[in-house]
Amino acid sequence: SLSELNSGSGVARGEIRITDLAGNSAVIDLSLARTVDDVINVINSDTRINITATVDGDTFVLTDDIGGASTLTVQEVNGGTTAVDLGLDGISTTASTVAGGDVFSLHADTKLSTLNDYNGVRITDDTTNIDDLTISLLDNTSAGVDLSGSTTLGDVVDAINNDTDFTGKLTAAISADGNRLELTDLTAGAGTFAVTNGITGSAADDLGLTTTAAGGVITGSRITSGLRDTLVSSLQGGDGIVLGSI
Repeated sequence: SLSELNSGSGVARGEIRITDLAGNSAVIDLSLARTVDDVINVINSDTRINITATVDGDTFVLTDDIGGASTLTVQEVNGGTTAVDLGLDGISTTASTVAGGDVFSLHADTKLSTLNDYNGVRITDDTTNIDDLTISLLDNTSAGVDLSGSTTLGDVVDAINNDTDFTGKLTAAISADGNRLELTDLTAGAGTFAVTNGITGSAADDLGLTTTAAGGVITGSRITSGLRDTLVSSLQGGDGIVLGSI
């Protein structure tokens, strides 16, 4: 959904003007678009320009199919912000293919149910205070984190950061690339910094936090796919596949 783009701010749906390398220009009406596929289909169905829209990871990509001596450009129409919100604003190039800016990332309000290609995060959501995560730090501190009641990624980050067992010892955040969680161990020692699942559930796995720490930082695995991608870990009903050579 376009509402998930730009850290949940969505897209101001309106019109954009695209000019291809042959100098053909068209105003693309995206006022009724609701999904990434809608945007792609509207652009690709316009016969006035020789442009094919696709996506690559978290960005929209425009490809000129014919070529020419002009410039491939994208402009706003009537003072709108649709091109900006799609990461396409300011495109002006003589190249046949151009990628826009990154427009999709996790944010505090991201629903846990949407992670892992909508397989979600399995937590023990009850009133018995069963820990969903077990975290061990370099100073050999080890404690659990209860995620009961958590429905968003922000809830998970807050639950870890507000756990009194880890005050001044551990921080959690959404990574800079917006695709995963990142935990930082503020302690020192000969212990092993690691996150495992609690007694029940698979929250640590589903949150991508079972990766090996490096330099006191656990950089989680990606828990959201791109604009039109599927995570390898989501295949086979969420069991994933082992990648090798074929």
